[in-house]
Formats: sequence, C-alpha cells, structure tokens
Amino acid sequence: MAAVTPPPPTLPRGPRGSPLTGHAAEWNRDPLAFLTRCAREHGDAVPIRLGPVRFVVLSRPDLVEQVLVTDQRSFGKGSSHRLTRSLLGNGLLSSEGELWLRQRRLAQPAFHRERVAAYAGTMVAYTERALATWRDGEVRDVHQKMMRLTLQIAAKTLFNTDVAEEASAAGATVDAVGFGGALTRALERFDGRTSTLVLMLPVALPLPGNLRFTRALRDLDRTVYGIIDRRRHHATEEADPGDLLSLLLRARDDAGAGMTDRQLRDETITLLFAGHETAALALTWAWYLLALHPEAEARLFAEVDGVLGERSPTVADLPRLTYARRVIDESLRLYPPAPAVVASPPATRRSATSSPCWRRSCCWPPLRGATVSRSCLGSA
Repeated sequence: MAAVTPPPPTLPRGPRGSPLTGHAAEWNRDPLAFLTRCAREHGDAVPIRLGPVRFVVLSRPDLVEQVLVTDQRSFGKGSSHRLTRSLLGNGLLSSEGELWLRQRRLAQPAFHRERVAAYAGTMVAYTERALATWRDGEVRDVHQKMMRLTLQIAAKTLFNTDVAEEASAAGATVDAVGFGGALTRALERFDGRTSTLVLMLPVALPLPGNLRFTRALRDLDRTVYGIIDRRRHHATEEADPGDLLSLLLRARDDAGAGMTDRQLRDETITLLFAGHETAALALTWAWYLLALHPEAEARLFAEVDGVLGERSPTVADLPRLTYARRVIDESLRLYPPAPAVVASPPATRRSATSSPCWRRSCCWPPLRGATVSRSCLGSA
C-alpha cells in the first residue's frame, strides 16, 4: 500500500495589509506593538509581509523550540543577520557553518570565567567615575548615560582604549577620540537603516541614508584597523594590556593559523555591538521599571546596602545579590534588548516539511506577562 502524504498545514489569515507594501507602514510606526498585536489577535503563527519579504510570526513555545532546537540544523540565521553583516561583517553573531565554528573556538579563551571576572574591576571603576559626576536632584537622560558608560567599558576591555567624557581634551589619544566618535556615528546610521524599510534595500544603493552609513562605517573601519595594525607591529615591544584584542591576536587554530585583520575587525566590532548598545538598553529598561515600582527599587537598594555596605562590589558578591539578579532577569523578559531575531533555511537546504510556515522567514516577539522563553525564529 502506498504511503499517503498528508496535505501541508495552512496558516491562519494575518492582519490586513497594503497590496503594495504589506504591513510595512505598521512596522515603521511601531514594530514591537505591531508584532505583539499579531500574536494577541491572530494566533500562534501569523503570516505578515514587509515589502516583498514574507514572514511568519511565531508565539507558541513548542513552535519556537522546533525551529530553535529540534530542527535547528535545517535553519540558518536568516535575513536579519545578513543585514547586520553590513556593520558586523562575518563575526560570531552573523557567521555560520565552519567559519562560525572556527571563530568560536579561536575566541573562546577570551570568555573563560577567570578572564571575564577580571573585567569586573574595569566595570566598577568606570561606573563609580560616572556616578561621581551625578548630583541629587539633577535630571539626566538615563539612556544616553548608559550608552556612554557601556561604550567606555567596552572600549577599555576590548582595545584598552579610554573614551571617557574627557576624551576630546588635550592629552587624549587619537584612538580614544577617533574610536568613540566613529563607533557612535556608525551605530546611529545603522539604527537609522534598520528602523525603516531601507533595511530591505542593498547598502550599495546611493540613497542618502546609505551614503551616511557607508561614510560612518568607513571612519570606524579606519580607526579599528589602525588599532589592530599598531597592536600587531608593537606586540613584542609593549606589555600585554590584557584586553580582548590581545587575546584574539594570540589565538591559533589547530593548524597554527590566527585571525586575519578582517576577522579581527569583524569579531571586535561584533563584541562592541553586543557589549555596548544591548547592555545599555538592558540597563535603561531596568531603571525605567524600577522607577515605576518604588517598592522593588527600595528592596533592591536594601539588598545592595546589606551586602556591600560602603565598599565597592566585586564578582564574589554576585551570588548574594539574588534580588538584583531577579530585577535584571525580569527586565530582560519584559524588554529584551534584541526583541526579534530572524532565522531561515539556506537556499540549498529545504526543510523536510512542506508546511508553508517553514518556507518563509519567521519571528517571534516577547509578550509582556508571558512566561515562555524569548526567541524569534523562522525560515525562508
């Protein structure tokens, strides 16, 4: 008897969109509100379209697990990671396959527990320096301040470069002045592209936003390559600064080969992107939520005072700061810095199922109040 192949499942109808641009207008106005509405009003797997690109929004945990875990070998990192390559290149966040595996093995020593713990002193020192300039009663843009603080910490731990507030003053290094400004401009231009449907268009198109982004990226590359070049040529003349770049420069694979300048550039920019903007967003949302819940704020401060007293924190204090950990975890659950990630099967590898859900890109927004894990997944 011949096997009977079941018909492919069909997707429910999604929100009404424009015949020409799909749901692009709603996405441009407020992408998080749009994705949340899709899940709440249209179900667990919702088809949407942004211009010519089709997606399926997944919000049921078992569907997310199927794409992320069970069938993860059938999926690539998707169009969103292809877009980030314009800034990050082929770093760990955007690379795949054998390249990703090689780079991960080369970079792994930089993230050993002891090495990460050693950076805690830098984090504390820069935080205390920033707080020393704050005064009771002042009104400050907390997101701007968190962006500045995380940039300083990331630059110091990655490149041993100081981009503190006084970086433009006399005596500041060229690296500090150029690096801080170049990175800030590149991130601003990149965010400008990804917040609209310009992200669907090639960077090579001579649009005003693309041209501004390209110029900012060129300035950033010039600065980063300059730091890498000077570090390579003076590695034997100067003491090891103990930063991440020095570890990546020394890393070797099984064949004794290290990273090229381009690979070093991609990995350091990726780490900057991950350690700067996302950390600042997480901190900003945590302060926002604490301001809305003074009882939680009071409990957090009481725990910090009880554990630390008048001294500075260390890594050894973390296991005792249990409520602080819960505050951060809840902030990340409600307002994750990366609210959407796209995944898709490579063009040369189709999913075994014929369901149309797995032939489109998919993403899954975090729902406030939900208790499921955050992930955003899909297929092409």
